Amino acid sequence: LRGSFSNKMRCFVVALLGRATDFAPTHYGPYGTPLGLTPTKSFLSTTLGSNMVLQRAPKQAVVWGFVAAGTVVTTTMDSIHIMTTAADANGSWKQTLPATEASSTAHNFTFHAVTGESARM
Repeated sequence: LRGSFSNKMRCFVVALLGRATDFAPTHYGPYGTPLGLTPTKSFLSTTLGSNMVLQRAPKQAVVWGFVAAGTVVTTTMDSIHIMTTAADANGSWKQTLPATEASSTAHNFTFHAVTGESARM
């Protein structure tokens, strides 16, 4: 019984870790394991999405994604906070969000790159 629980838990952890990458959803095999394909680098990381929980103040949450190196990305939070950042030499961009107090109020985000990519959550 102990070995059975251990194996089930191991599969569960592998499934969770497998989903924490930027593989396109169709590139997963049974139990959430990648099929050995190269990760898809999406404009907004696939680890981020609607209904996620942000760290509360004084901590600041970070959002990120991938575009061509040097591309400027604008992040808008609740149509009030407008932030810009540029992708590094590897095409990775990240934006630190303003510290937010704990609240049950949802936040709206939009992301736009000067090259035309965009996302909402």
